[in-house]
Amino acid sequence: MPVARLAAQASAPAPLPGTITEHVHWSGDARHGFAVYKPSKPLRPRAPLLIVLDPSGDHMAMLRAFAPAAEKLGWVVASAEDSRSDNGDENPTLESATSMYNWAASGGFAFDSRRVYLSGMSGTARMCWMIWRDYRDNVAGIIGAAASVPSPLDAQLVAGDAGVSLALTAGNRDFNYAEVRALAVTVDSAGTPSRFASFDGPHAWPPADEIMRTLEWLEVRAMLTGRRAMDSAFVHSVFASELAHADTLAAAGNLDDAERAVRDVARDAKGWPEGVLASAQQSALLARPELTAMRAALKPMLARELAQQDGILKVMAWEENREVPPSVDDLLDRLGAPALLKDAAGADPQRALSARRQLARLRGMLGFYSPTLREKAGKPASAARLREAGKALAVP
Repeated sequence: MPVARLAAQASAPAPLPGTITEHVHWSGDARHGFAVYKPSKPLRPRAPLLIVLDPSGDHMAMLRAFAPAAEKLGWVVASAEDSRSDNGDENPTLESATSMYNWAASGGFAFDSRRVYLSGMSGTARMCWMIWRDYRDNVAGIIGAAASVPSPLDAQLVAGDAGVSLALTAGNRDFNYAEVRALAVTVDSAGTPSRFASFDGPHAWPPADEIMRTLEWLEVRAMLTGRRAMDSAFVHSVFASELAHADTLAAAGNLDDAERAVRDVARDAKGWPEGVLASAQQSALLARPELTAMRAALKPMLARELAQQDGILKVMAWEENREVPPSVDDLLDRLGAPALLKDAAGADPQRALSARRQLARLRGMLGFYSPTLREKAGKPASAARLREAGKALAVP
């Protein structure tokens, strides 16, 4: 389905001291082009490669989104021109990623082959796990925005792989919020270090400040796992920045995100002074009754969100088997939309966000996925009725 761009964008991109090159091709593949950002001071002696796979192929926008953090850290970024999601053909995206890796490995720059990072959003985030399967020795981290991991690869990740670090993000109004949050908990408990950060936004890439924090975290993880030389001053600065960010979240009343942030520092900073501070900060947050109450209320909401897709598919199967398309009201009633619209406009902020996420999923199904299938099946009237129902789900 059409996806949102960055959750927040500056009015004009700041000038970058590095070099942007468009329409780059690996010599062994003339089909798949990509854009490259080389920082003014690449990490020495060898620089990591960040592969960016945008679901709409908006390669230049995403190259510029990741370039400031890459410039600071000395990373090279390659952004695919023809990556796509939800078009029924994953091959061009997967082939583009292979082409970008081969370009780096064949001399595109002084390349650290043990530090490849994959980044995708929505459907291309799911594809990152497939690429990881084939390049496990090379991939040091995955930045997965707005989507979880597809089966059967979830079984491999749940088994635990401490050699890869997973940076996961989702907007607080993203219909995939619950699945991404659940993945972070599952893989981290199994021994694959993960970081989950939410932001105020829909189904989208994270904002610029979160991109910066994400790449800094992955740089620290590379040092902690021995993939690059230790820079203790940098590690201390990142840990301190994360603790300060957690304080900001807590002061704003966002205790859930604050506790997750300090928990990640406590895990990563074992043996460091910041680890002791993070553990104390985490204990203090967990002792606050408002956090306990909030999470107790949130748990069943997230469970309903995870189960929603099965319910939608049952209603869509019922709709598909009818000779005459059902009325919009009948369809929305069966999908539980009236109750969700009421909750979305209600005074309970958690319930409203949960309802908005579920309504976003319904809009995607009614406005894109199911109508596309009906049109392919030669049912234009059904497709039109579904789109009409989707338009009725707008939330102020």
